[in-house]
Amino acid sequence: FDCFPVTIGVLGDWGVGAPGLAIKMEELVVLGAKRFVAVGTAGGLMNKHEIADFVFCPKALAEDGVAHLYLPSDQGSIEADQEMLSEWADFTKERSLPQFQPAMAWSFSALFRETVEDVLRVNKLGYSVVEMEAATLYAIGKDKKVQTLSLFVISDSITQENWTPRFRESAVRGNLHQLADWALEFCMTDALAHQK
Repeated sequence: FDCFPVTIGVLGDWGVGAPGLAIKMEELVVLGAKRFVAVGTAGGLMNKHEIADFVFCPKALAEDGVAHLYLPSDQGSIEADQEMLSEWADFTKERSLPQFQPAMAWSFSALFRETVEDVLRVNKLGYSVVEMEAATLYAIGKDKKVQTLSLFVISDSITQENWTPRFRESAVRGNLHQLADWALEFCMTDALAHQK
């Protein structure tokens, strides 16, 4: 909209997983998008996080089937944009938001196919949540020289004994809506700062 000092876009209902994200992100980059903030849910691994916790993702393990196409063959993980991480930390502090824990993400695209061995393997490497897109978001960001950040609400829990889905709980849904509001406010504040 020309009447506003900044242009912010919100993209939803684009599908699920890294392939869908890659298509939309590639299109948006061609159209001029420079910064991407992803908001969603993630599963906590081995009870490292509580249900409905807010987390930010500094790094993602690329086992999602797409991210590796953008990364060097010997690179198995990818980091968020460091400037955006710093700006998000400043934003949460300035607004006295609840504490966001760092949570390295295991990006894995096959729902219900996480094995106990895999969960234990990635947890031992320091990854404390599982989701489907962060590695691709970060890999495309690095490849296309755009900035990226992923923020999550913990919606379920996976341990070696069981999977506990809590997606529909009011605390999870409420926190996800709140996170989307904060992310939009962050983007508006951030966009205005980058125009100066």
